[in-house]
Amino acid sequence: MSPPRPPGALSGMPAVHAFALYAGLALTIDFVLQLTCFVALMALDARRQEEGRWEVLCCIKGSDKDTSVKEGLLPEFIQRIYAPCLLSQWVRPIVVVLFGAWLCCSVAVVPKLSIGLDQQLSMPDDSYLQKYFTVSVFFGCFLGVCGVLLVRWDVY
Repeated sequence: MSPPRPPGALSGMPAVHAFALYAGLALTIDFVLQLTCFVALMALDARRQEEGRWEVLCCIKGSDKDTSVKEGLLPEFIQRIYAPCLLSQWVRPIVVVLFGAWLCCSVAVVPKLSIGLDQQLSMPDDSYLQKYFTVSVFFGCFLGVCGVLLVRWDVY
């Protein structure tokens, strides 16, 4: 019985390794977006609630009896500490420049993206199928099992 393989980014399978790295990067980006963009949307929603507007049809104003808003711990933290820090004179331009740089880097990398996944990356380096992919790359296309058998028959 072989020893258990390490999970995720420590895996010996290139496809699993790449997926784990991309998933970790995606979670990091999602976390940053949750801290910045989601806070802005929450502020807009709080403004909508204070004006007594409906959730789905925000252009329609509801009755005046449902306009009381109860503050919790998180909204108080955002209102007193996080929002003033994020909207200060020196942090706001830094955030805009960082998001602009991130956008420019993302747009610059788009032409270098390849579509699909190389099939050789879907298996370990010591797999017996690696020979098949080496032969198929040598002949310039995926010949299939019959093509590989014919090639071997011609060689012998």
